[in-house]
Amino acid sequence: MSRGPALTVLLGMAADRPEVEYGWIEPGDLLAGVSAPVYAVRRFWEKPGADVAQRLLGRGCLWNSFVIVGYPATLLGLIESTVPSLVATFAPLRARLGTPWEAGAAQALYATLPSTDF
Repeated sequence: MSRGPALTVLLGMAADRPEVEYGWIEPGDLLAGVSAPVYAVRRFWEKPGADVAQRLLGRGCLWNSFVIVGYPATLLGLIESTVPSLVATFAPLRARLGTPWEAGAAQALYATLPSTDF
C-alpha cells in the first residue's frame, strides 16, 4: 500500500505586525518541482517575545495558520513520529468511525484531549 507523497503543506500568513501571541514560520528554501511557490520550513517560533517577533517580521517570516494539507497516511506518520501517545488516544474513535457511535466517541475523546504541541 502506498503512503502517498511525503509533502505536507502548512499555510503561512503574511504578518503585518510583530504579534507575540501567534506561532511563526521561518521559510526555508524554495522547493523545486512544485507548481506554486512552496518553501520548506526552516524553523518554527512558538509565541516569541516582542524583540524576536519584531526581527521575524523584518525577515519576512509568516504567522502559522496551522492549516495543514497532506495525505492522511502522511499526516498520521508525522503524528506518530512526534507524539505517538496521541495516536493511541484516538484508537476508541477510529474503532467507531462509520458507525452510529462515531459522534459520541468523538465528543467523548475531544472533551478529554489534552492540548499538544508537535
